[in-house]
Formats: sequence, C-alpha cells, structure tokens
Amino acid sequence: MSREELRRVYAALAGWCARSPEPVRLELVWDGAEPLLLEPEFYWRTLEDQHTLLGGAGERHNILRTPLTVLDEPRLEVLRHGFDEVRVSVELFGGPGVDGSGAQSQKITLANMDRLSREGIAFECVAGLTRQTRPHLRKLYRFFERAGLGWHLEPLTAGAGEGQSSEHALSEEETAAALRELADLWLEGRESVAVHPLLAAMREVLGLEPWPSPSVLFVEVHGVGPRFEQSLHEPLAAGGTCPSLLQHLRQHLERLPPGQRGLLRERYAPSAPPATGEVAGTRKRRAGATERLRILLLPHQLGAETSSELQRLRLHASVDVLPIPDAKHLLLAESPGVVLEDCLRMAEAAPKGHDVVLAQSTGGFLWRAVFRLAGREEPFALIPHFNHFRVGTSFAMLLSSQFRLPGDLLFAGSQVAAGPCSWFGDTCLPTYPMGVDLRLFRKLPGTRARLKASLGLEAEAATLLFTGRLARDKSVWELLDVVEAVSQVRRVELVLCHANDDSAYARRCEERARRMGNVRLVHNPPPGILCRYYNAADLFVTAAVSTFETFGRSPIEAMACGTPPVVADYDGFREAVTSACGFLVPTLRQGHQKAPDVEGFTRAVLEALGDEAPREDKARRGLEHARRFDARSTLPEALLALRDHLDAHSAEAPPPRGAGMRLAGLSGAVRELWGTVEGLPVRALLARFLWSLQVPIPTEGEAVERFQARWFEHY
Repeated sequence: MSREELRRVYAALAGWCARSPEPVRLELVWDGAEPLLLEPEFYWRTLEDQHTLLGGAGERHNILRTPLTVLDEPRLEVLRHGFDEVRVSVELFGGPGVDGSGAQSQKITLANMDRLSREGIAFECVAGLTRQTRPHLRKLYRFFERAGLGWHLEPLTAGAGEGQSSEHALSEEETAAALRELADLWLEGRESVAVHPLLAAMREVLGLEPWPSPSVLFVEVHGVGPRFEQSLHEPLAAGGTCPSLLQHLRQHLERLPPGQRGLLRERYAPSAPPATGEVAGTRKRRAGATERLRILLLPHQLGAETSSELQRLRLHASVDVLPIPDAKHLLLAESPGVVLEDCLRMAEAAPKGHDVVLAQSTGGFLWRAVFRLAGREEPFALIPHFNHFRVGTSFAMLLSSQFRLPGDLLFAGSQVAAGPCSWFGDTCLPTYPMGVDLRLFRKLPGTRARLKASLGLEAEAATLLFTGRLARDKSVWELLDVVEAVSQVRRVELVLCHANDDSAYARRCEERARRMGNVRLVHNPPPGILCRYYNAADLFVTAAVSTFETFGRSPIEAMACGTPPVVADYDGFREAVTSACGFLVPTLRQGHQKAPDVEGFTRAVLEALGDEAPREDKARRGLEHARRFDARSTLPEALLALRDHLDAHSAEAPPPRGAGMRLAGLSGAVRELWGTVEGLPVRALLARFLWSLQVPIPTEGEAVERFQARWFEHY
C-alpha cells in the first residue's frame, strides 16, 4: 500500500472506532514477505499519519512481523522506536523454506536476531504449527528455551477458500494434542520462556484474564468491511477423546499446593498500564486530543538528527531540528568563545511557525535568551538535566529568566529538583518527559546464574553494578571504598559499565579498580549487553550525590531489569527509588554540601546481600515501580501537559522587559546572590558570558556559600 492508501485506511478505522459503543484496542500487524524492504522513512511518515488521523480513537499497538533478512542502522531505529512489538518469523525444522535458498535466509535471520539482542531490541519469534513442523515440536521448544526467547506457535488452519492450506493444516484435534504436548514441555521447564498461546491459557485458568477473543476487520482502501469474531478459544476447548489445553492446564494446577498456585497468580498477573504521577491526569483531560504539537528542537549534542529520543518524539509531534554547525554553538557551559551575533543570526534564520521550542541543558536556557533577543517569541519548553547550585549554571538561568514568557515551561525531572528550579520564576513540572525505554531495559528470561555465566562473571560472588561516568560527581572513588569494605565480609565483584571520560580522576579510578582485582571495567557496552549486566547483577549501587541526579535514570533501568538499587537518599533518587523497591542511604554533610556515607553504603549493601527473600521482594516491586517511568507513557503525557499549559497561557501578557537586569519576582536566595547585577545591561552580560564564561560576581565567598547552603536544604 502507498502512504496515501494507508492514510485512507487510518481515516476509515477512525470512523469505525468513533461508532463503536465500547473502547477499542487496535492491533496493526505489518506483515508480508519482508516488510523491512520498505525504506525506514516510509514507516516514520506513515506512523506520524497514523497518530494524526487516529488520534484518540482507541489504543493502538503496532506489530511488525518479519523474517529479518534485511537489517541496517536506520531499520534498527525503526524497530527500536517505531513499533510496539517485533516478531521474527523462524522456520528451523520442517518449514517450507528450509532448503536451498531458504536455508541461507535462515542463517541471515539467526545472525540478525543476534544483532537485535546485542542492540537491546526486544523481540519474540513466530513459528508455524503445520504437518511439516509437528514432528519437530520438541526440538523447536528446546531451541527457544536454550536461546531464552519468547515465541508464538501459530497453528495453520483452513483458509477462507475451500481446500485452502489443507495439505499443510492440522485438524482441531491434532492442534489440541500438539498444544498439550507443548504445555507439558513448558511446565517441565518451569515456564522459563513466554510461549503463546500458553501464556494466555495460563492466565485464563488462573482466573486472571479471559482468553482474548479479538475482532478481525477486513480493511479496504475506502472503508472498513464487516466485523466478525475469530478466536482460538473454541478449537482449544474442543471436546472429543482428549481434554483441551485449558482442561490440561487446570488439571496441572489442581495438583499444586495452594501456596504455589498463589505464586503463579503473582507471576502471570497482567501488568497495569503505566502512569506517571500527576502528569497522568492529562490523559483523562485530553484523551480525545488529536492535534500534534509543532516543535523546534534545539539539540544539546551534535548528531541529534539521528538520536533515538528524537525518533520517539516524532511519533507524537511534528519536529524540526535547528542545524548546529559545530560543538561551540551548542552553548554549553564548557564551550567558551561563542559570539553572540553568530547565535542571533542562527536564531533569526531558524524555521518558524512552531508551537514551542524544546531546548535542554545549560545551552537551552542560553538559547532562550538568544531567541528572544532576536525577536522570536515562541514559548520554550526547557529540560535542564542539572541542578543550578554552581555559580555558572545559576547565572545562565538568571540571564534566561530575563526573557521568560508566560507560555514557557520547565520539566525539572523530579519534585525535589522542581523547588529550586522555580526560584528563577519559571513554571516547573516535576517530570522528565523522555522517561526510560522499557522496551530496551526489561527483565530477561533465565536465572541470574545463567546470565552471570554468559557474561563470564564470578558464579560464587555477589555481583554489584554501577553504570555511568567515572567522574568525581558520581563518587566512584567512594564506591570503590564501599566495595573494599564489603569484600572484608563477603565475596563480591563490582562491574563498572562506564562512558567516555579521560579525566585524571577517571584514570585514577581505573588504576585503583585494576589493583583491587574484583572490579571489571566495561567501556561503553552496547544497549543489549548493558541490559544483560543489569539483569545479571544482584544489586545496582551508586554512591553519587551529583548535581545531575534530577531524575535517576540508572536505578530505574536497574529496577526495570529486576535488580534492586542502592542509592543515596538525595535529589531525584528519592522519587525514582522507594524503600519498597530499593535501599536509600542517608547522606553526610560536608560544609554546606552533601557527600556519600561510605559506612552507611557498606551496611546497606551487606544488609541487601544478607537475605535473598527481602531482596527478591524489592526486585518484584521495582519491576512494577519502573513502569511509572515508561517512555511510551511519559512522553505523550508530558506533551499533553505542555499543550494544556500553552492553551492556558496563550492570552497572558508577558512580564515587563527592559535593557537592564531585573530581579523582581525571583526568590530571595537568587536576589541575595545576584543583587549587584540588577540594572546592568542584559545583552552585554550575555555576550560576555558566551565568549568568556565569566560571571560578574566572585565565584567563591560568603554570598555563594549562603546560596548553596539554601539550595542544599532542599536535597
């Protein structure tokens, strides 16, 4: 189908959903010989069309079914962020294409499946149940069990036309017998991998969820055809000389002790839909909203045009990216030598007609000042990624505050961070819109022991994991102190999955880690390997009390993989981690600042490793808690909140703006620190700061200490 034909299909589906008396969930399955032969841009554009035309017309779930014979970087991005589910068609034993060229294509499929795993892209497999594959059912199950892959067994049934598929199809009795055999294999293996339709059958017999009975719509280009019910429930529940699959599972459950049945109910309970605290209310207020925000994105790193976050954003909004010629024009606090006039020309030439400008980090605040000086009045949505207790970042926010408009909105990352962020007059939401990619970071099948073995980790040692920069603000040195202290009591291995950092501090940490002997350094692991480390670890541990912990991404990723975190009771960690799903360690005060408590962390790690039952309970609770931060919900809900804010303030008059600095309306802490700059020319101050990073007050002294002390009172 062409893009235009698909647009007509979406419009027809929207009309059908509007007429439905009940809520609708649409499953759109993209199938064919090899759907990945289509260019990735086609999928991005048609998914945008889908959002525009279907809007709030029911819940949508896009599934790509592919033999995975074509794969490159652009297609990886489509699989990672374009589709809700990826199913790989596999014909290993007795399938119609396992000879000649078909055998070669299966080698390509298996190699590309390995690549998906390395990239951290979740997928399940699909295998057909036919007369040819039936004799190989046991080998098929063992293959997926060893690979740790969930899979769908799809019985081939008679087609719409008389005699269609009859030479390959099994009868209902033969299908039921095959599924009972598969169920026995699954139960013997303690259900180590998800097998469909066994998972749905188990949920029904446990009374958790009725067997799905989907409606199938024949969609034509000009409309939606008749609706009919088609369910495997009846064939699987067929009588005859043998019990049905459902009866078979019920008989198995009846032989289990009540306590074990309760554990099965907990294991197979369907997940609740994710929510994100206060912002989730916007879904109810604007569930039918279909308008897409038009966003101009100001990147905070080069190469943003291909970033995964941008691709996710484009699923929910129309996005243009401001071209950035070189790193210094990112306006980061580490990049002096920027000429204000160059930035003004870029702002003047930037695309127009957007609802909002989205900007991040320190540079985002400075770009707001530049855009307003250039006469651009679009509202700004700002994501700081930092706390502003340092003098330089505080001054960047002060300069930016001089150009604040009522429609501007700041996403602070957490409730804790939102308080001090509001000191500069911006309206703040305590959320991080991008959330965490829970399709990437997820609980993998298999035991921790098996995952440890696959990564070459010590079997007899407890595995502690840290992910992030080897930087001073991450308190890596103190973490190594903790590991040395814990090692005096029990055997542990620390894995440091770290990003690029060639500072002297990082080099000292690496040298010490190598001397210790029980620390593994893993440099920039691919996402899929990082997910495996998260799953294999017994605990995630970070001693960080960084100015960048406004959200707490790493401990959320750990919880999403079933690993409880040990973190400082500080900043965004307080909301990312609760005592029900992790361990919060009180901080120490060093002067007016905070520092990690090495002895407290040592006690917390030993306590967590001492008793497996409470630790596994926290792991189970953490899996559910992490769903609050699922990017699939946080981003659309944040955009709805942004739309509501823009609507509410569209007619509000801007605050007075002059040539000199104004501190009226800012907090007492800000006015006390920056009182000496009131009345000074804003443009000159901005130009000087961009060029030299110099601030017009001393960077040390009693005034700075008082400001930072008041800031740390909130943390």
